[in-house]
Amino acid sequence: MIINTEIVDNYIKYNNLECSKNHWIYSAIVPGSIKLEEPKNIHMKDIVNLKKQILYLLENFKPINYALWQQVFANDDIVSDKQEILVVVGLPEPYDALVRTNLKGDNVIVFDVVRLLGYNKLDRVIPGIVTHEVAHILIDKKYRLYTDGIDLFTKLKQLLFDEGFAHYLSFENIVDFDDEDKDSLNFKMNAFTKLNEIVNGKISEEILEEGISGPFWDKYIAISGFFTVIEYMKEYGNISELYNKGYEYFWTYWNELVASKYKISKS
Repeated sequence: MIINTEIVDNYIKYNNLECSKNHWIYSAIVPGSIKLEEPKNIHMKDIVNLKKQILYLLENFKPINYALWQQVFANDDIVSDKQEILVVVGLPEPYDALVRTNLKGDNVIVFDVVRLLGYNKLDRVIPGIVTHEVAHILIDKKYRLYTDGIDLFTKLKQLLFDEGFAHYLSFENIVDFDDEDKDSLNFKMNAFTKLNEIVNGKISEEILEEGISGPFWDKYIAISGFFTVIEYMKEYGNISELYNKGYEYFWTYWNELVASKYKISKS
């Protein structure tokens, strides 16, 4: 990994983002706009400590749910030595960890230290976040998602697949997860119903962003993908098979769940 801490280091040194405000990352969060927000009411000591923790976890990276991870990614389960990771401050909510394409066209993993400070039990949360973002990199390595000129419907199908696997692989204790308890069933039905409404309406970039952003269970595209993997594992038990079938099959399987198993009607 190539870990770039220039932005957070400059913030720690100067206590502002003046020398970093023109960095490409702030215009790559949401295409067509600049997203930069000066941290407020944050102790510098907390930023310094969390930066050290993130660097340690990155340098000693091992994905959670490692057995499942190996089934999905096989020999591609090691992050490339050339993979760039940005550790920054200045991203607005809800952007705490993400993958964006730099000016050279390379995928870069980005972590915002201030946003990550909002989590409890960071020693447990951060490994899952790192696992999630690295999964995105490896998925894109195989499937080359979100290419220039892609239509929004295809992008939606790719997001369902991409976010579904990234969420599943980074969910702590996934082997013990019971999606049939009352709360989990509500999360699943809410996500499936909301996504079904979107599919049958007008899709926009804003809607796609909404479906993968915000609180964990509110991200209806990502959570629909997450439960799609769970459903397939209950029925067939072979995650590598599902992954290798790709996003078009994944989309078809989700539609079958919505229409046949859960009887969610078209709006």
